[in-house]
Amino acid sequence: MSGIEEIPQDMDEKIEDNDLSQNSSIPNADRDEDDRYNFERTTIVIGLQILPATDRSEQQVIIAAGIQGKPPILGSASLNQIEECQAITEILARLKQALPQIAESAKIRAEKQRQLDQKQQKTVVSPPKLPPLNSKPQPSNQLSLF
Repeated sequence: MSGIEEIPQDMDEKIEDNDLSQNSSIPNADRDEDDRYNFERTTIVIGLQILPATDRSEQQVIIAAGIQGKPPILGSASLNQIEECQAITEILARLKQALPQIAESAKIRAEKQRQLDQKQQKTVVSPPKLPPLNSKPQPSNQLSLF
């Protein structure tokens, strides 16, 4: 891959050289936090963002890899390089086939939302009926303090 950019991390988040997860005197919460920074024991999130092709160049892909809650490491590659992986090629082919159906579903949802918005706008709550200003209140058996 070319053009890898590394996002600097806080100095406070340095990982100790020794493996603290093997020390039995460390509480479970601390072990879980240490496992978060262990490549083999944490969930790695990888994102690919395929940019549109320009007139004379091939499509570029932005690659992000990281762990939850921390800034990712960024890099880039060409779509041709990414498509060398069979699994990615299959997923992209399935997406290409599904896009018309996804677009149709989005149109239907947008139309339903538009109709719902119009219906809500047409619903007007009428103000309560008040007695005329010049009318006197009916006599009441209740005691009035004011």
